Formats: sequence, structure tokens, C-alpha cells
Amino acid sequence: IQKAQVEAEGNIIISSGVMGRDGAVLESTTGSVYAKFIQNAKATVDKDVVVAEGILHSNIYAGGKILCNGKRAQIVGGEVMAGEEVRVKQLGAQASTPTTVIVGTNPKVLQQIKQIDQVESTAREKLEKLETNLRTLNFQKNAQKENFSSDKDEMLVKMQTFKEKLLERLEDAQQEKEQLNEYLNMLSSRGAVHVEKILFPGVTVEINGARFLAKDEYRHVTLIEENGNIKIVPYQQPKEGKGEDWRKAGARLARQKL
Repeated sequence: IQKAQVEAEGNIIISSGVMGRDGAVLESTTGSVYAKFIQNAKATVDKDVVVAEGILHSNIYAGGKILCNGKRAQIVGGEVMAGEEVRVKQLGAQASTPTTVIVGTNPKVLQQIKQIDQVESTAREKLEKLETNLRTLNFQKNAQKENFSSDKDEMLVKMQTFKEKLLERLEDAQQEKEQLNEYLNMLSSRGAVHVEKILFPGVTVEINGARFLAKDEYRHVTLIEENGNIKIVPYQQPKEGKGEDWRKAGARLARQKL
């Protein structure tokens, strides 16, 4: 795949690789992406991105994991974001190529929260104007008593009903945002970056809001967040069944091939 836009509801399995030239876009609303390599491209998927050789100068956003499983697997340049973990052989390059890795968050959920914030803001603005009008009408009704017109009385009832609907909408939005934030908190507790071979200088790692910029080489390490800081610990092997070869994984899933 070169300069192309590919959208799918399920999995996208690419038998070779993606040479995007800053023009390729991959998007899966409910599945994963499997490829030999991804270069100069953008991918947004609901689940995982599994690549054999590497991700080069690309922007990758995965709700689940980003796995680079091959012998030469590397992530160099660009920005990758995963809800759960990033697992790679080599992260960054000897030339200290700026590379950003963010884990413990889900870009789709962040977008949903942003949309809810917009809904809340609009509803609050309408509510504020509505309450001003209600106060004015109620003042007139109390002052005019029986001279208060039936049209205004009907308007007052409609406005009160609309106010109740706005309050319900705000309550629903707040509850939904709380649930999404709870989900993000759960993801942040799982967030980790596993580098089997070398982590090079120039790599920025962000986990649950904590940031770390590598200024030295690190070998065979896992990065996690602890008490608001990035902690570097010995490399953690994948759990059985989680680090399987990308070709085997792809073959068992959707038969869509590009």
C-alpha cells in the first residue's frame, strides 16, 4: 500500500507493508491492523497494531496494543499511542531520532470525552440563558398576576420542560464521562513499554501523564508508571499467547487481505 486510504469495520491484514509517503491512512473501527511494516503513514484502530519489521516515521493510534514482533522489529520516529502496551525489539535510533510513545490511554475514548465536554458546554450555555428568561417571566407573572397572558403562561411551561430536559442531558453526559474516565484509569494501570533490545536516546515515553525523555541507551527494559514517575525495570516477557508471531495471528483472523 502506498498513498491510499483504507477503512474497514474489522481487521486489516496487509501481506506486505505500507509505504505511505505521508499519504496512507488506515482505519479500523472494531478490529486490528497486521502488516510487515508501516512507514510514513497514519493508522487508527480499535484494537491492536501488529507489525513484523517495524513502524517508521508514522502516527499510530491503537485502543489495545502495538506489537513489533519480528527479528528486526523497531519503532523509529513519529508518534505511537496504545491503550495497553507497546512491545518492540528496538525503540528509537542511534541518531537520537525524536520518537514519542504514549501508553495507558485510548485516543477514541479521549475523543469521546472531548465531544461530551462540548455537549456539556453547549447545554450549560442554553441553561444559563433559559434560567434568565425563566426568572424574567416568573417575575412578570408574580407582578401581573391575573393580567399575565395565557401565551406567556404557556411559554413558561414549555421553558420549564426544556430546562428539565437540559438537566437530564447534563446528568447523562456526566455519567458517561465518569464511566469513560474509569476506563482510562483502568488502562493507565496496565500501561507499559517493553523494549527487548535497545532503547535509544531521543525517545519520549508517556504513561498516565508521566513523561520520560531518554538521554542514554537502555537495554532489555520495561518502562512503567509508578507514583507519577516513569520507572525503568528489567524487561518483562510477554505472557503466554500474547506475543505470538504476527503471521500466525493474522491468518486466524479476518480474511480481508490488501
